[in-house]
Amino acid sequence: MANLAIDTQTQTATIPVYLITGGKGGVGKSMLALVFIDQLRVLGKQVLYFETDTANADVYFCLERDAKNAPGEAIDGVTMFTINIENGNSWAGMLQIMEAHPNHVVVIGTASRTLDYVREYGYMLKETLPLIQRNLVTLWVIDEQIDSVNQLKEHLEVFPDSETHVIKNSN
Repeated sequence: MANLAIDTQTQTATIPVYLITGGKGGVGKSMLALVFIDQLRVLGKQVLYFETDTANADVYFCLERDAKNAPGEAIDGVTMFTINIENGNSWAGMLQIMEAHPNHVVVIGTASRTLDYVREYGYMLKETLPLIQRNLVTLWVIDEQIDSVNQLKEHLEVFPDSETHVIKNSN
């Protein structure tokens, strides 16, 4: 998890950007993000977390050190931002922040309602990440409904060459 990968064409090390997503609400994306970030911290990794669910920023709030006395200040080992990915400028800003944190493992948490924006602006990640020595790894959370699989197919059309892991959350 969060190991460096070697780009065989350029022989340069890349640090992953983990996109935690899925087409539906309530499938466990936030829980996966929290567990994943916790494991990265256990491994001694510095984490750069982007919360894109601005209407329900539950992961962001869970990562706050002291919401009452220090709102927005993250726990040790985590740097975090909320970002509205509904426009291209926000994606460009997110990429600039990634570039400014070259040694951090990036985790992007998404809301189901932002899936269309990932499809619309995802090309920015696909084209820019290799330039900043990063590679995209999608963690796609599904449930037992067929629409989860159909939405995954659409996601893979945007990111055909990126590594994708499907996590099934079921009862």
